[in-house]
Amino acid sequence: MAKMRERQGRTDYAYAVIALTVMNPELNGKTIPEAAQLLMGKDTLNDQIETILDLEARGGASAIFHSMNEEDLQALLKHPLTMIASDGGPRFLGEDVPHPRSYDNNARVLGCYVRELKLLMLEEAIRRMTTPKASRTSL
Repeated sequence: MAKMRERQGRTDYAYAVIALTVMNPELNGKTIPEAAQLLMGKDTLNDQIETILDLEARGGASAIFHSMNEEDLQALLKHPLTMIASDGGPRFLGEDVPHPRSYDNNARVLGCYVRELKLLMLEEAIRRMTTPKASRTSL
């Protein structure tokens, strides 16, 4: 995580949100600085690192990393061979904090990149959401 943070020029771990930890469910949905503030009383970078290490030592956690660059995403969507898909899995309501791709992947493409930004035509977006995956799936 430190290399990702440094590579992106970030000064803290605010881009990382705890999705699920059995250690302390009160932390679910909190950023690392918010969790550090709750657990350590401070949210300095060292406190954030200690919080991450503590989470790991107590059974780990799953997290959501908000690290995509919008400009890069739009460039990828413009490429004709880009499929639109999600690797998010099903979740039980109220059990954890699911990654946005688990529930708004296609809606975001249709609303933001088709309707608002006109980056893709509706038919092309639908084709990319269905045809490539269907043609590559074997039953």
